[in-house]
Amino acid sequence: MRPGLAAFAALYGAVERRYQPALSWCLNHRGVFLTTMAILFGISVGASRFLGAELIPQFSQGEFSFNVRLPEGSPLNATDAKLAEMEEMVAVVPGVESYFTSVGVASRLGSNKKNKDKNIGQINVALSEKGNKKNEERVVESLRDKFSSIGDLDFKFARPMYFTLQTPVEVEIYGYNLESLRNVSDQFEGELSRIPGIKDVKTTMEVGNPEINVVFDRDRLSSFSLSLDDVSNRLKTKIQGEVPTKFKERELQVDIRVRTSAWQAENVDELKALVVGEREGAPISLGTVANIDVARGLSQITRISQQRAAVVSGNLSGRDLASVSEDIETVINRTALPAGVTVELGGQNQELNRSFRSLVFALLLAIFLVYLVMAAQFESFVHPFIILFTVPLGAIGVVWMLLVTGQSLSVVVFIGVIMLSGIVVNNGIVLIDYINQLRRGGMEKMKALREAGLVRLRPIIMTTLTTVLGLLPMALGLGEGAEIRAPMALTVIGGLLGATALTLLVIPALYSLVARGK
Repeated sequence: MRPGLAAFAALYGAVERRYQPALSWCLNHRGVFLTTMAILFGISVGASRFLGAELIPQFSQGEFSFNVRLPEGSPLNATDAKLAEMEEMVAVVPGVESYFTSVGVASRLGSNKKNKDKNIGQINVALSEKGNKKNEERVVESLRDKFSSIGDLDFKFARPMYFTLQTPVEVEIYGYNLESLRNVSDQFEGELSRIPGIKDVKTTMEVGNPEINVVFDRDRLSSFSLSLDDVSNRLKTKIQGEVPTKFKERELQVDIRVRTSAWQAENVDELKALVVGEREGAPISLGTVANIDVARGLSQITRISQQRAAVVSGNLSGRDLASVSEDIETVINRTALPAGVTVELGGQNQELNRSFRSLVFALLLAIFLVYLVMAAQFESFVHPFIILFTVPLGAIGVVWMLLVTGQSLSVVVFIGVIMLSGIVVNNGIVLIDYINQLRRGGMEKMKALREAGLVRLRPIIMTTLTTVLGLLPMALGLGEGAEIRAPMALTVIGGLLGATALTLLVIPALYSLVARGK
């Protein structure tokens, strides 16, 4: 340990020798120094605008999936063939350890529920190198490019959801008229696709499966003495069949369905020729008593807060949520909407604003509780107020640490700031408590400030270094899930280092101005 101890002693000696003249200058030029600190704080607040914002940092677990959708009405074997083609593309990508596909079923994004249909599927990919975010992004972009070359195919990237969150980008369009909702959602789908950083843009207003509409003519039915109920039941029996009984084997029950082979080709002309009644021994076809046409309905009608809505969603790639949300707001503001249609920016942006409001309240409450405890201990309202100035000093360190390391503001960072509000005041408490002890012993105020700064320099540096070094392994971002842990550690380290360096100079200068009496 001797080399380490010698290095620390040399470093501490250099700091101690330079600290005393620096403290004397700050006490002799208090106005200039405190004004400079105020300007530095203002610059830091301005620089915070360059920080991005996101709800939860995206983290890599070495696993992801692509939800696949073919055109509505595609048969199951066509979906299977497309996914088999995608499997061949995945197999040749370096870094892929394993993969598997599901045909006819796909997990809903952000939930454990599954969609089932013949034209959907899912391909799941596991990488050989876990926790490497750059490698995962490289593989995902490579697969996106390969899948884009496959025709008649839509796909959307998804990661395993360890938090119940909405899609990062969601534009909610409200209106009663379905045609207006479809037009506006298609317009925003195109607009969002052109915004840098947004990938996999999709809308819920998708065209549904092809369907045959049979509209009975009641006048014709009456002229042939046929009832609507009898004809519709006959039609249902001929198409779907009947289940007269069940095959039972222990607890297993299987329907025995009896179905005619009169309409198996699913041809509209053959459907019109189906016999649905008789009159005086003459058969009556379906086309005689009903109008038949082929149409496409909606795949689903989404409702949000009991209102019809369309949701245009997308993923983020290479940009933070806050900057992308600003671009989307610009698109919303410049888009002319038809009557009865309104547009809101939802998704994680709403959760981000709601979470930040709650965390700001928690931060203010934490600062207030810290002030109450210090006021009770010091039996003074002034000295705790001086110590609380270490909190904005810590904010300076937080902002510049996040800028240097390229981190964005998130819920995790904000939790680190709340922790910091209770940690950074410790140095100020140690310093002011000793200043008060010296003054109670009869020492003059300015001399007590210089003496307390030199005496408390070593314990302040020691406590700061122990916290910083303890958080260093977490801040290095090693291992799986490091993207969640590292921002909190960097926040506390940056705030503590900045607050410690400035507290040793700002607190004595501020104390000399505010504190009165003997």
